Amino acid sequence: MEAIARAGPGLHGPLHHRDIEDRLAQRGVSTPRARLALKLSWERGDIAYLNASDAWNREVRTFALTKQAYPEADLGLDRQHATAFLVEAYFETRPRYLGGLPARRAFNRIGEVLPTVLHDGQVIGTWAWDEAGRRVTASLVRGRTTPEIRTTAKADADRLTRVLRQGWTSGRPARTTMIPGQMTLLPEQIQA
Repeated sequence: MEAIARAGPGLHGPLHHRDIEDRLAQRGVSTPRARLALKLSWERGDIAYLNASDAWNREVRTFALTKQAYPEADLGLDRQHATAFLVEAYFETRPRYLGGLPARRAFNRIGEVLPTVLHDGQVIGTWAWDEAGRRVTASLVRGRTTPEIRTTAKADADRLTRVLRQGWTSGRPARTTMIPGQMTLLPEQIQA
């Protein structure tokens, strides 16, 4: 599925996902279908995700055609074989570091890994940035730690807090301004 196409000659670049959704809504495409098209296009390698934020704690998720964002990349792979191999390897390797933990302890609903706390190569918890306290907090799995491990995890969280505070910005990022006609998903190319 070639779901992303340039709208005009010479005009290309990253678009915020909401801009893509808005453009598709104007053409009668529902938001869930637009999001599915983005997800499938990204998984196929047709589009690349670019974070346009200048701060670690803010994400400005934009998408661009992979061929234009990374012209030096070799995109001539056999997608079917490569995808099957990667998916198989992805699921085969999970038990190596989850150690019997449910996947939801280390992955969000769409399979992206959460910020994890590892000990001897095994997931023993997750960590998050506490925006109100401007600090790292760790949530360790019961029965997987000792007092010594918890002390070490706390010290590591404190160290990480100091580092992350250096790149902290407050407030929400503004939506990026895009040039009209840069890139769009074409409704006739989105399959149900």
